[in-house]
Amino acid sequence: MDGIHNGGVINSFNLAVYSYTYQNPIRLIDPNGKQVDIVNPIGSQIVQNYNNSSNKMPGGLCYVVSKQRFATAFEQVMDQSVNSGLPSDSGKGGNTPKLTYDILFNSATGNYRGWTSIPVEFRGKGGAGALANAGFGELKNQEQIWNGELTPGAIVQTFGTQEEFNDVVSGDSNAYGHSFIFLNYERDVNGAIIGMNIADQGYQSDNYITESYYGVWNAANITIEPREEITPITIKPKGIELAPVSIPTIPIIIDN
Repeated sequence: MDGIHNGGVINSFNLAVYSYTYQNPIRLIDPNGKQVDIVNPIGSQIVQNYNNSSNKMPGGLCYVVSKQRFATAFEQVMDQSVNSGLPSDSGKGGNTPKLTYDILFNSATGNYRGWTSIPVEFRGKGGAGALANAGFGELKNQEQIWNGELTPGAIVQTFGTQEEFNDVVSGDSNAYGHSFIFLNYERDVNGAIIGMNIADQGYQSDNYITESYYGVWNAANITIEPREEITPITIKPKGIELAPVSIPTIPIIIDN
């Protein structure tokens, strides 16, 4: 143990050498034997749907495919549509929450009304920006992505060059990048990350891709989860049960 993962020796859970994912493989994963990561139920559902699909390469626009994969899993897990789940305050730039979500997911921005009124930290980041703006996900930059911080089902948006990305953010370009779903990291025999396996429309999902494929990377780990319903428990206090007592009748004699 090198003392830097999940709190190192300070975290007592790390001292149990036979404890895989802290005995919670439903909520956690251990991709390299060192780092325990949280698995989001929607992200897991996206990956499960993809693995079970008979049509992993549907073609079409990459962002449309990523958007639909997220929407399908969202509805399966949350029991409502994405549009129904969008917070009322997620509408930006004079647009409704739905329209803001849609144009952020698209990320080809030149003619969108109110584009530059949308907070800059979400613009040009495709589905990642759309999820983060709606409170559905947590943004990860390129360094974090390639340091191994993505969880299965994360939405990724890339651009070929920094110039293309900057032009999209400023609203001066309709340049398209590439949108896809992160499945898992590809590692070498020593556990070092050498690439990632992805789900897109079929353009690059037949083999793992590396960081060198694109100049700009942004992503969002899915964080929204269904609320746990707590069933109230009624505890009835046990009283002391007394056996019935017979009280004898005592005659009263009045002496006149």
